[in-house]
Amino acid sequence: FNDLNINYSIWAIQTSLWCIISSLMKLTIYSIMLSFPKFFENLGTNLLSSVSIYPRLELIIVMVIVPFVLNCIQVRKA
Repeated sequence: FNDLNINYSIWAIQTSLWCIISSLMKLTIYSIMLSFPKFFENLGTNLLSSVSIYPRLELIIVMVIVPFVLNCIQVRKA
């Protein structure tokens, strides 16, 4: 594996495209969440109501399990 053969202009283009696409995806999700705030509030409340007495479990679900599952779905679709 020789780093001397890296074409840095292609790398810069690919990195820039990835940043643009990631930013557009985040802006899209943000605009969807702003458009339907009550829906997402109710969804979160209903899904987490059974574990609300366990704040650490709720945190693990929100910060670890849900992102893991959504990333797996995203990778599977790619």
